[in-house]
Parts: sequence; C-alpha cells; structure tokens
Amino acid sequence: MERNGQGRPRRPRRRAQRDPARARRRAGRPGNLPGQAHRADPELLRPLARTVTEQEWISSDNAFLEHLRAQPVRVREGAVELMAAMREAGHTQSLLSLCPHDTLVREIEQAGIGHFYTRFEGRTGPSGGTKAAPLAAHLDALGLAEQAHRVLLVGDAVDDADANGAYAVLHTGGLHHPAKLAGSGHPLTDTLADAVALGLRLVQHRGAQLACA
Repeated sequence: MERNGQGRPRRPRRRAQRDPARARRRAGRPGNLPGQAHRADPELLRPLARTVTEQEWISSDNAFLEHLRAQPVRVREGAVELMAAMREAGHTQSLLSLCPHDTLVREIEQAGIGHFYTRFEGRTGPSGGTKAAPLAAHLDALGLAEQAHRVLLVGDAVDDADANGAYAVLHTGGLHHPAKLAGSGHPLTDTLADAVALGLRLVQHRGAQLACA
C-alpha cells in the first residue's frame, strides 16, 4: 500500500533531517499493506546542524498525512493470497498501525481486505511515540495479553520489533534502512511472504501454537 504505517517517520535521535516534509512526500512507494511505511530517498535525509522545531514536525506531519490521503490504495502483489493462505491454515490476523485510525479504516475499506482481520486499529491520539503501548492494548483487546508467545508480529520498522513478548520478524521495503532494521537484532527478510514463512517456522520450532499473525 502507498501508506505509512507509523503515521509519521520517527524523529532522529541525534540530528535533524533536511526538509522533513519533502522527505515524507517523496517516501511513498506502491506495494505495502495499509498503514505500512515506505523507504525515503536517502538524498533527502542528510543531517542538519540544528534541531527541527516542534512546529516544523507538526507541519511536516500534517503535510505528509495530507499527501498520503490523496494517494490511491494499492495492495502489494501476492499480499491478498498470503492473507488468504494464513486464514485457510487456521491463523487469525490483525492489523495495528500508528497512522490515524480513520485513515487506516478508509484504506482497508478501499482495498477490500477488512474480512481478513479479527481487529484493526490505528492511532487515535497525538502522533509520536512508539508502538509498545498500543501493541500491549491491542493484544489485550484480542485476549492475547497473557499469550504473546503465540503471536507473530510482522513489521517494517524498528519499533515493530518491540513486540511485548511476541515473535517479531521484520522485512525491508519500508521507511527504515535495512541496516537499521538488522541492527535491531531481530530476524530480517526482504519480502512480506518470507517474513511470514520465517516467523511461522520460528514459532513452530519453539513449540508454540500460533494465535495471531
């Protein structure tokens, strides 16, 4: 999907990005699931010698979301077949994103894939922060708070790896550079299908029965 799963690119910890609004507008690339991130042009990510102000981040975030909402929704090739196969295998599926909830719902409806998910949730509060707390609430709503070891989390950003006890497998193609994803220490693949296949093997190897992918 041409969408950013985090709602906005994460703030650099040390140095600010040049023209963050332009970087975000250029970040879109077809072929992700709703709410997932896309890799930005490296030429637009050179550091500045100053910190980006809060107002600049807010303006950048608003411009980025406005751009995303104007884009057509397209499903990555093979994603629908992959979700159908997971359902046929008896696995439930849910979707958690840090993009605004109304945007996520609209994308899912336009893509016609809502029937695959037991639950889908987007951000309802201010942007920023990590996915840890929303994920904990998401698992609790699914009745899996005490069974996180039965959950496979597939994501394309570093904070997706903060899986609250679930098995996390990351794949490239999102906003974060592969080297940064690899630095998280979690399994990393180049495709969504490979991430699911690897995650299933990891869960089954450890003797857990998958509850939600």
